Amino acid sequence: MITVFLCALLLASGCHVNSSTPDTETFASDLANPVGLAVTVEGTLLVAESSAGQILAIDAEGVRTPLVIDFPLGTFFPYDIGPLSVFAAADGTIIVGEGGSATGDDRIRFFDASGVESTAGALAAPTGSNFSGLAIHPVTGDLYAASAESDRVFRAKSNGDGSFSALTEWISDTGSPPIGRRAPASVAVASDGSVVVAFADFSQSAIVRFDAAADDPTAAFDELYATDDVIAAVAIHPGSGEIYFAESIYTSNRLGTGRVMRLVVADDASVEPETFLDGLSAPSGLAFAADGTLYVALLGLTPNEPTGSIIRVAGTGESTGPAPVAPADPGDTAQPDVGETLADQPDSEMVPAKSRPQ
Repeated sequence: MITVFLCALLLASGCHVNSSTPDTETFASDLANPVGLAVTVEGTLLVAESSAGQILAIDAEGVRTPLVIDFPLGTFFPYDIGPLSVFAAADGTIIVGEGGSATGDDRIRFFDASGVESTAGALAAPTGSNFSGLAIHPVTGDLYAASAESDRVFRAKSNGDGSFSALTEWISDTGSPPIGRRAPASVAVASDGSVVVAFADFSQSAIVRFDAAADDPTAAFDELYATDDVIAAVAIHPGSGEIYFAESIYTSNRLGTGRVMRLVVADDASVEPETFLDGLSAPSGLAFAADGTLYVALLGLTPNEPTGSIIRVAGTGESTGPAPVAPADPGDTAQPDVGETLADQPDSEMVPAKSRPQ
């Protein structure tokens, strides 16, 4: 078992602590179960305030505007849940993953920058529910959606004009071999074009990287990190390409104290976990601005009370890693090559979690 709290006592096991103190501030408070976060190209922070059933827009000065309201509400005991994820597309479209309805009824919905819903309609799938993570591949334009309750990752192929084809199962039954991890809670696209999924399995959480170009993603994946705590969110630093994730203990049917971690490439090209920010009250969402500013959603320790908040973290590092993949041309319907498959990459690039000291 990889234990990450009390990291200072575990340096010998490969867990490191950030050598510098991040510059943090409380950006917003008194929120009701904030979870998914996104930052628009203009720098506006979008917050899925889940138990309030709305998407908030918060500008750089902290001024809040309810952008979309009245999402369906449900219960994932002990939390009241509504919208779970939000993604800001490069063309200004705001994409929201619902979580308050029954399996098959939760939708992925599309809005313009002013909160007006698209007339093209929403996406849904008979096996889909609790769409807790969303990402668009910047090369192919395909939409990926993590469905925590159904143990599935969905994909909707880009039509090349900003719209998407039907939502289909990209990975089915993640809890079974060969993956063996339940509750895919968050998804992001790494700088090499691979798809990174955070699994929030209560006793077997993990960060797993999949090859977006593989016909069968379960045949070419790499488990980068594993823990018996809950990983609720993952995000990619826009400069360095490093993977950041939010991890919390789980006790009494709720998230407890936690931290933001990141995976750091060592001199020998292996990847090691590092604690970036510790002592947080149930971190539940992450998002980077284009300049590397990191936003972290905190649920707070009292479910369904307005005790949640957003912290803003400056100075998360300059660009030291591979350059991000180039955006897709909206008018190009061809599916470009997203690069070599994970199976073609040197084994030294990523160290599976099971090979680290336990």
